[in-house]
Amino acid sequence: MLSGPLLLFNPWLVSLEQGRHGVAAALGTDQAGVDRVTAAMLGDLFLNGEFAQSLDGEAPILDATERSHMRDVGGLVRTLLLLEVTALVVLVLAAALVVAVERPRLGQRFGAQARRARERKRRKSQLRVVTPEDESDEFIRSVQRDLDALPTIEERDRKT
Repeated sequence: MLSGPLLLFNPWLVSLEQGRHGVAAALGTDQAGVDRVTAAMLGDLFLNGEFAQSLDGEAPILDATERSHMRDVGGLVRTLLLLEVTALVVLVLAAALVVAVERPRLGQRFGAQARRARERKRRKSQLRVVTPEDESDEFIRSVQRDLDALPTIEERDRKT
């Protein structure tokens, strides 16, 4: 969505790029000082700050015109962030609406009732209808084997 540009406003990426371009040497300070000021300025972008950070603790690193420009950029960043959050909320609400509307249909296809129907269909597929032709000697022997396999109570077990 709109996250791409916002991902660029993170201290790790900015520090990496500043180190690659030798910003600390150009400003006559160390990378830790540049990282401290950069992190504060990135925070100011999101929090409508003043951009009055200083490397030496005295004069701000940006002049009044640059600070005004950065406040304008901060307004755009906050607008983009608001649009991103709004888009995510709309996406979540749309997904919830789709689930609510399609729940009955999804339940028929994936719910407990559908699972029971699939199990019943699978069990039924293993059954076969016995026709008069099947009542052959083999069928009678099969029934007799099943009856013989049933547990029985012996005569002596009944007395006890």
